[in-house]
Amino acid sequence: MKVLIIEDEPAAQQHLADLLEASMYDVTVSGTAGSVKQAIELIGGSKNIELIFLDIQLSDGLVFEIFKRIPVEIPIIFTTAYDKYLLEAFQVQSIGYLLKPITLKNLEDAIEKNQKMASYYQSGWQNQIEQLLTNKGMATRKRFLVKIGTSFKPIHLEDVAAFFREDLVYLITEDGSRYPIDESLDSLESQIDSSLFIRLNRKTFVRKSFVKNLEQYTGSKLLVSLKINLPFEIIVSQEKATWVKNELGN
Repeated sequence: MKVLIIEDEPAAQQHLADLLEASMYDVTVSGTAGSVKQAIELIGGSKNIELIFLDIQLSDGLVFEIFKRIPVEIPIIFTTAYDKYLLEAFQVQSIGYLLKPITLKNLEDAIEKNQKMASYYQSGWQNQIEQLLTNKGMATRKRFLVKIGTSFKPIHLEDVAAFFREDLVYLITEDGSRYPIDESLDSLESQIDSSLFIRLNRKTFVRKSFVKNLEQYTGSKLLVSLKINLPFEIIVSQEKATWVKNELGN
């Protein structure tokens, strides 16, 4: 996911970039700006941007001037120390309003909201309505078609133990067989029932029943062991550790 950060305070800009790096999402900061003028140039000249993090009070005025000057169709997450602009924020392209100091949990929740909204639009309004009426949410994926040599094999979700990312994204089954798939973990997370699977970090999305145990790791992080072997250790960040323990305990 490519994002822009519009923030006039260098420390706040770096803090947000650090949180994005620590988040479970695969995020690339494609550009930054610290003023309304710079933001107009940056947004107008950027391509394939999926999300903008936008401070409200910049060095040369309020960001709402941007929307008067250029069309902005990219989803916006506002980041500010003030709640008085909430109404104005949601009159433009806003999908989130984060009050400083921003936490990793709040940031990930806002990104998750954006991911789900994007999936709704991509699936079409009719599918969205049907999902809401049947209370299925985004848990729509039931099987995967994997390539084995020159043939293809369907694998049902109930046979999947985990998904993980190295150079590619892989599906691994209960018996330890692994197959590359043409998906992103972010996309998979929006399609699969969150009561069955959990996103542990940027590289792993696993079936809850295949989590063997959790161990305390350095800096209040968690080391996760599974009932199958992955080619790397699974480390949960300090910021996400409490949430993971709560999810696996329910």
